[in-house]
Amino acid sequence: MDELIQKLVMDTGADKQTAEMILKFTGGDLEGAKKIFDSMPKDYLVLKMRYMGHKTHHYGVILIIMNIKNSEIEEMEVTVGKDMKASEIDTNLPYETFKDQLREYIRTGNVNLILIDRLKEGILTPEFKVGLFKDVSSEGVINLNNLKIQFSELFFKVFTEPNAAIKATQERIDVFRYAKKKGTAAQEEEEKKEPEKTKEEEIKKREELEIRSISLVLLKIEPILSPVKGVPVGDLQVGDEIMVRIIDERDIGDYLAKLLNGKEGENRIPISATVKEIERSADTENVMILVQFGPGIAGRCFVPPEIKIQTPISEELAELKKLSGFTLNPIFIIFILIILFVIFVIITIFSTGE
Repeated sequence: MDELIQKLVMDTGADKQTAEMILKFTGGDLEGAKKIFDSMPKDYLVLKMRYMGHKTHHYGVILIIMNIKNSEIEEMEVTVGKDMKASEIDTNLPYETFKDQLREYIRTGNVNLILIDRLKEGILTPEFKVGLFKDVSSEGVINLNNLKIQFSELFFKVFTEPNAAIKATQERIDVFRYAKKKGTAAQEEEEKKEPEKTKEEEIKKREELEIRSISLVLLKIEPILSPVKGVPVGDLQVGDEIMVRIIDERDIGDYLAKLLNGKEGENRIPISATVKEIERSADTENVMILVQFGPGIAGRCFVPPEIKIQTPISEELAELKKLSGFTLNPIFIIFILIILFVIFVIITIFSTGE
């Protein structure tokens, strides 16, 4: 198991504890564990840019890591210099390689630290950040044309460059891939210089980690309704078991449905799950129910508050009631009584004859 854990950590960037948890859940199925990590929400958008100032002859590259879930810029690296080599890093490189080459160039010292600080300050202004996140679609993709326009205006403000040539690409990554690269020694040194987090920030971080432990993978589910014997949504509590069906059509949904015994042949069948969160939607009258199937595997559905959902207990009670509700046919009972009476008469006659 240790070798599998190490392999999963190396391939996905997950921490050892999470890798071990997922491998235990999949019964040591390494490929299945990778499928779970591959299906994780990619909440980080990496912007990789290089630019050339034709008038001012300023060159450089920019790396921005955006947390599109929380609308925050998590990390940023910028270079500005007069050397054309400053803008020669290939933006099509994977995020990790791009970042390594960017830092390697910074260490050469051929950069203008004053202009770098000004660029960073411009990027971190509320107006600029709002413009960045406004151009991110619901699918987590940014409009690159608008991005280039926004940075062209910033370059003009910072070093009066009216005609910068900009090449930009983007890449979506998950939290483990980001955390793996962020955990380098150089990054740790930078983090030491950052101000200590407030108590509220620490609490928020712990809550995020707790949520992540519940829902590494979020599946689409539907509850099994039981109008007579079910439990009303309003009576459900965290920790209750309910019956649901995995209806997620992704490959990971199919894989997990099989793993959780929620699929027979080609049909998805009901399975039990533990309620982890119940929340009434602010926009609609529906109620959001978050359930957990196992470590890191969650399901979510939105249901009307008036419905009743089947629970494993109500299902068992129904079976017991079905068995205990068995009744004998009255004619059959009369027939048995007659036979018993005849047997009694015969025994009495023989007893008298003796």
